Order: sequence, then structure tokens, then C-alpha cells
Amino acid sequence: LFRDASAGTFMRLLRYKGEETGSEIVPVNPAYTSRICTKCGKLNDPFSEETFHCRFCGFTIHRDDNACENVLRRGMGFDILGTSPIA
Repeated sequence: LFRDASAGTFMRLLRYKGEETGSEIVPVNPAYTSRICTKCGKLNDPFSEETFHCRFCGFTIHRDDNACENVLRRGMGFDILGTSPIA
């Protein structure tokens, strides 16, 4: 169903399902989410490997998991380049 839907159609369906279940849908800018370390918050150089390795603190994680954690934090109002919530 979703693979054939346009981005707009997908968002409408997502919002509908969110309202139906009482969930809040929060749009998040994905910029740099795969390059920012979820451990120390530092911006790393672009990479093409599946594993994210922070050159600052040495933290290692699958790059998709790193990006997912950053999207979640950004959606919750945290500045992912630091550790404090956005005021």
C-alpha cells in the first residue's frame, strides 16, 4: 500500500492514523542525522559504510540506528548537536 503512495498521500495517511490512535506526528528535518554522533553530539565527516564510527569519542553503532536515534531526539525537541532540550 505505502510503496505506491506519494509523499503527500503517505503523510495524510500517517496523520489520519495518528489522530485515530491519539499519537502525535512530528515532522523532523533529517539533515545530518546520520552524521551526528548520538553519544557526544559531534558532527562527523560523510561516510559510506554501514557502521557509524565517531572520530571524536570512538562510539560505534549501525548508521541507520544512529540516524533513527537522532530523528527521535530531534522530534522530541532536543538539539542533537548538543545534549540540552531546545527551549
